[in-house]
Amino acid sequence: MIFVVISVILFFLLLLILFFIHSRNQLKDILQKIAASEHEIEELLDKKLDLLERTVPFIEKNQKEEASRLEKLHTIKEEKLNNFELFRYLNVLAHELKLILADHSELENIKQLKTILEFEIETEGQLLGMIEYYNHNAREYNELCQQFPHNITKSLCHYSSKEIYKKEKLEDFEILKK
Repeated sequence: MIFVVISVILFFLLLLILFFIHSRNQLKDILQKIAASEHEIEELLDKKLDLLERTVPFIEKNQKEEASRLEKLHTIKEEKLNNFELFRYLNVLAHELKLILADHSELENIKQLKTILEFEIETEGQLLGMIEYYNHNAREYNELCQQFPHNITKSLCHYSSKEIYKKEKLEDFEILKK
C-alpha cells in the first residue's frame, strides 16, 4: 500500500517537472525570438538616427532657421534611451523633418537629401515590420505568462513581462514637442 502511495506521489512530481520543463522551453523559445527582434530593432533605430542626422546639414545650409527644430538629433545618443524611448523620439523628429520639408518644397530638389529620405522611408518600413514581429511575440509571451503552468514558471525563473511598442498618432507628437 505504501508503495502505491509513493508511486502516485512520484508520478505527480514527475508530471510537474515535465510541465515545468515544457513551459520553460516554450517561454525560452519566445524570449529568443523577442531578443533577436530587439537586436534588429536596435540596429534599425541606429540606422534611422544616422539617416536623420545626415539630413541636418542640408536643412542648415538651405533653411538655417528651421535647423533648430532638429537640434535634438545631435544630443540623442548621449541620453542613453532604451529602444522604446528612442523609437518614440525618432518618430517625433522624423515628423518635424516632414513638416520642414512640407513648408520648404525647394528642399525636395536636393538630390542627396532625396536619396537619404528614400533610405529613411525604406528603413522605416523595415523597422515597422520588425516592431510588428516583436509585438506579436511579446503579446504571445505576456499572454502565456498569465496562464497555468507558465505563470508559475515565470515566477520561478524570474521572467518579467515584455513591453509593447505603441503606434503613436501625429497629435501625440505635437504634445511631446512642448
